[in-house]
Amino acid sequence: MKYTYNDVTVILAELSAYRKSALLVRIDLEKQILQWKDYYQWNNNFVRSLSPDNVRLVREKLPLTRLFQWEPGKKNDEVELSDISRDTIWQITVMFSDGNSAKYAGEKIFPGQWAEFRNMIEEIARIPFKVRGWR
Repeated sequence: MKYTYNDVTVILAELSAYRKSALLVRIDLEKQILQWKDYYQWNNNFVRSLSPDNVRLVREKLPLTRLFQWEPGKKNDEVELSDISRDTIWQITVMFSDGNSAKYAGEKIFPGQWAEFRNMIEEIARIPFKVRGWR
């Protein structure tokens, strides 16, 4: 089945850096909940409700990330980010309304639209989406 961005119900975004930390963000668009788990500083963990405006913002900005087109190893559309550790692993899982899911993952090199994805998360979470200990 070919999915559209409107079929997305949950977004799981994870960053981890060897010997530094990991960060997991879960955006549940149906339940309108944002969960934030910082493995480096547990006191930064939180669960927050999302306003209908925040859900709408994610629905509007998600297509701009071109997430469904992210392909690990596709060199012409990837960037190395100077503010992210070279030993960083990222993984995005999206869950769809029919219960299926898709995973996108990579190591060291990020998709060209990573900044748009990260900005979308930071806008609704109101906290930087990067692992503690980075430059």
